Amino acid sequence: MGLGKPSSAETPAGLTLPDRLYGREARLARLRAVYERVAAGGPPVLACVTGDSGVGKSALLEEFRRQVPAPGLVLAATFVPEERDVPYSAVAAALGGLGTWPSTVPAQRLADWPARLVAAVGSGADVLIDLVPALRPVFGAQAPVADLPVRQSRARMHLAVRRLVAEVAGQVRPLVLLLDDLHHADEASLDLIGELISDPPIEQLLVLGAFRPPPAGSAASLAATIRGLGRSVTTLPLRPLSDAALAELLADTLRTTRTGVAPLARLVAAKTGSNPLSVHHFLRRLADGEVLRRARTGAWTWDLEAVRQVGAGSHARELIGYRLQEQPPRVRQLLATAATIGTRFAAATLQAVAGGPVAAPLDLAVRAGFLAAAGDGELRFSHDQVRQAALDLVADDDLDPLRLRIGRALPEDSTFAVVGQLNAARTLITADPERIRLAELNLRAGNTAQRWGAPEAARGYFAAGLSALPADPWERCPDLAVALHMRAAEAEHVAGHPDRALRLLDKAMVRTNVDLSRVEVLALHANLPRLGGDWDADAEPGIRALRLLGIDLPTTTDGWRAAADAALGTLRHRLAGVRLSDLTGRPPMTDRPALAATNLIATLLPAARVRPPDWLTLLAARAATLALDHGATVSSSIPFAFAGLVLADQREHEAATLCMDMALHLVGGVPATQYAAQAKAVVALSLPPWRRSVQFAVGLLREAYADALERGDQQFAKANWMLYQMHLFATGTHLDAVAEETRAVWEFLAQQGEDPIVAMSNRAMDDILAGLRGRGTGLAPPESPREAQLARACRGGALGHASSVILTRMLAAAVLLGDYPRALELAETIEAVEPYGRGRFTAADRSFYHALTLTQCFESVPPEQRRAWSAKLDELQAALDDWAGAAPAAFGYRALLVSAERTRLAGNVDQAVGQYSRAIAAAREHGFPHGEGMAAELGGRYAAARGIPDAAVAYLRRARTCYEQWGAGTKVEELDRLIAGLSAQEPAQAPEPLDLLTTLHAIETISAHLRLDELLPTLLTLLVQQAGAERGALLLPGPDGQLRQAAPAEPVPLPDGPVGYVRDTGRTVAGDYLDVGKLAPDPYLDRHAPASLLCTPIRYAGELMAVVYLEHRQVAELFGELARHQLQALFTHAGIALHNAGTYELLAATVRELPVPVLVLDLDRKVRAASPGAIGRLGDQIPDDPGTPLYDARQRLIGHLIVVP
Repeated sequence: MGLGKPSSAETPAGLTLPDRLYGREARLARLRAVYERVAAGGPPVLACVTGDSGVGKSALLEEFRRQVPAPGLVLAATFVPEERDVPYSAVAAALGGLGTWPSTVPAQRLADWPARLVAAVGSGADVLIDLVPALRPVFGAQAPVADLPVRQSRARMHLAVRRLVAEVAGQVRPLVLLLDDLHHADEASLDLIGELISDPPIEQLLVLGAFRPPPAGSAASLAATIRGLGRSVTTLPLRPLSDAALAELLADTLRTTRTGVAPLARLVAAKTGSNPLSVHHFLRRLADGEVLRRARTGAWTWDLEAVRQVGAGSHARELIGYRLQEQPPRVRQLLATAATIGTRFAAATLQAVAGGPVAAPLDLAVRAGFLAAAGDGELRFSHDQVRQAALDLVADDDLDPLRLRIGRALPEDSTFAVVGQLNAARTLITADPERIRLAELNLRAGNTAQRWGAPEAARGYFAAGLSALPADPWERCPDLAVALHMRAAEAEHVAGHPDRALRLLDKAMVRTNVDLSRVEVLALHANLPRLGGDWDADAEPGIRALRLLGIDLPTTTDGWRAAADAALGTLRHRLAGVRLSDLTGRPPMTDRPALAATNLIATLLPAARVRPPDWLTLLAARAATLALDHGATVSSSIPFAFAGLVLADQREHEAATLCMDMALHLVGGVPATQYAAQAKAVVALSLPPWRRSVQFAVGLLREAYADALERGDQQFAKANWMLYQMHLFATGTHLDAVAEETRAVWEFLAQQGEDPIVAMSNRAMDDILAGLRGRGTGLAPPESPREAQLARACRGGALGHASSVILTRMLAAAVLLGDYPRALELAETIEAVEPYGRGRFTAADRSFYHALTLTQCFESVPPEQRRAWSAKLDELQAALDDWAGAAPAAFGYRALLVSAERTRLAGNVDQAVGQYSRAIAAAREHGFPHGEGMAAELGGRYAAARGIPDAAVAYLRRARTCYEQWGAGTKVEELDRLIAGLSAQEPAQAPEPLDLLTTLHAIETISAHLRLDELLPTLLTLLVQQAGAERGALLLPGPDGQLRQAAPAEPVPLPDGPVGYVRDTGRTVAGDYLDVGKLAPDPYLDRHAPASLLCTPIRYAGELMAVVYLEHRQVAELFGELARHQLQALFTHAGIALHNAGTYELLAATVRELPVPVLVLDLDRKVRAASPGAIGRLGDQIPDDPGTPLYDARQRLIGHLIVVP
């Protein structure tokens, strides 16, 4: 009826309360308009109904819920005051509706819904099931939720809920998440709501809430908090009923006219303030006292003076209190007890606490409108103000004993409800066993809150658990006491109270006498600063813990060096002759001290980059040896990864690769492990993965970023994002794609808030891109003071490994742009920061650009400086040769190019030219356009210096093409000017000679293949490389005229529209997905949105031989008219090669099927060639690769044949 919760109940006197809204039509229309805007594809919206208690907020939401049309879905729940310390209570209750929702929807709509949901949520399913057990049937069995630091846990929870909500919203279109009484919401829930409506937007989502403004003078305003949650908040204030609405309500209720009820309406308005809840209970009180009487006609009568004498109080709670006082004593007693249990309660629990029968009194309470059925044998209070009025019936002295009885009566698995009651009454708990039980329950509740990412709630439970411990916990329950002190210390540290945290840890350290417990305390002591990113914190607590575990660690610097050498020697010896299967086949580690030591070292090692190298070597080698002695555990992945790094530095490539494979094996076998991101990142920075392939190494960094993000470790995810982005740049990824990553980082920071370290790193990358492309991302915000401070520290080398990584990228850009004085300064700074590490990619990259810097500056320095630089170049060349020997694909062209430069300095012209050519070929073969461009540019500048302009122009045009393919517009313009000066012509507007040379090389390559199984993959690879495409496919026509994919070996998704258009019309299509989509629409184009696309026929003598499809999803205008003109020669010769291969196959098949042997004779009757049948007669073996259908037979013995002239 619009008076609080809708109801159609009747009073004993038969007063029926209408089940409809009055005076809320405008507000309801506003809500419908917001809903329709979201349903039409608008951004997510948070809409909040606000107003005083009892004004009808919940009734308005309920009426809106009834009107939501299919297929829209409403998930609804209410925050209640007794669960304010329970994280996400209402959100979890609302999401629980998804457990039963599919049963109400036609099966055809949700055929694969569970599978889609599982795929969308990913590894977050475990934490969702932990929060919302009703989702277990949807997700099935999942691994237990792993413990994480609370900030990471919060990010993990946010990500899981966000993915779930986004997937459901995309299916039901739209999803309404209705959360009532937000003024009772916990902090974690408000943070989560803000996450749901933040960027990137979740389409088809409406979050609908209601809250009561705080009392005047409150310290905080919930309205301000909610306005700060997101960009799109709509507030709809509700006021008391208008006079007209109140008159209409009374007329309908009392079955009379508005005119007839007008005097009563004025009196009711004066007594209730036209507050709907007060009106509701005032009318009930009038009916209960028979001030309202029903006539035989069905109409109601009243005496205005009698109405005037009935008290209504100053607010709804007081009025409800009057009504409660008029109820029978047993009803009052049960309502008071029920109110202490909570807003919703089970009748069985109430009976257990109150004793005696409860059914009849509860039925009276329901009929009086105080309670309503809630399903599953439970009841709920009809309004929060009714519950508060019932709580007022409990005397202060009776409240704690009542809570104690309730806490003891509640089921054990209702952890939060039990601790809520018992914590309030813990001063009454004196028996040690019960105090220990309460402490255990608080530890369980705190751990759950921490696992869900609710630090404030966790902190409260841990503090309550400490208060509940008996007087002598170190004797009665030492393990529990240690656990509570540790968890409370972590919570205090997160809350910004490090001194309290250390006091708690010191107390636990002093009081416990169990070595393993002391180890755990020390390990947490060592790890607490790192939870906030302080990797340079004192490691002494961790070292003390390792010594307690029997790990012998030295006390002096010289001792560390000797111990590190010895430990590495032991590990090297133990790994000799060992295969990966030998390591993976061993039983897992179970020894408790070994496990504790391994876990602790895995925590300490990530800080190794700010420690001396001996520190890293000793800890990694000791922990890896522990795994060899006792079997490995998942945390062993970290020491194995670091051991691989150290062994790679020692040029022990096979042992380093074994350690890499073991680290990846360990994290690959445990889903969503906390060690995966760190292990993959460390492995990616070392040499072994680059030996496998560039894509594998860079892919590990991408996986490390994704793993960290999946687990909620946003700080580590951002660090890996930056490493991934910079390695994309280092490996020649198109600069537009690198810019997209850089742009995404700026957008992420705009959404998530400032992070000066990430901003500083991203700005450096943005500046590099601006220098090479001629433009940055355009999204960089003004530099903050803290970021500027970090940038100065980075340039000075004060940020350790971070300085090395960032400055190496800046060094590369300086070399590419010819700023060699700046490059020399950067190279010297980086070497001072990180002088060791020959087994790491960053060191290899730095050495390459350092060497090129020295060769370019060599002739401009005095002789004594040249002698020093020559020695340095010897050192750098040796390192580059070592890397090239271990991983030729990644580093081969680098070693060749530096060697070419040194040969140039030595004056060996022919040898230098050959090495430039080999460097160009090596870079091209392995897909490094920037490397090919550098080699061609340096070769061209050398030719120009020697006075050979034609050769110089040829080299430089090749360099120009490579830089253009890379996206380096600044370099293209620079070379255009240089080429124009050398050739006195306009910059290349026609096919470039060196491009034609490259094309001729490709033609020569494909012409060497006559067998289709060899030709097709070679041809596709060359087409993709020559065009600068990301991916492609070759399709051959079959006998039926239909096209089939012939390369790559495994068919890839293709847009059928453009391919069919080319097949049917014989015309070429090129452009971006929008251009091509107009001509030949296809869902593939909408889904993947390639920036450049080329689909063209390959013909021979007018016959369709094949259709080639090429695309690039990042780079625009890649297949313009000039590019297609340059590719045409390759397409022409591809058609010839395909025709020849087909002819060859036909001829070979014909020869194989000849019924008689065939000989080819010279004029002198000597055998020149023989068919396979003839060779079979000769008794010779058929060669594996004949090269031609007829085999050379000049060496055969003529005596075995009868030759017919």
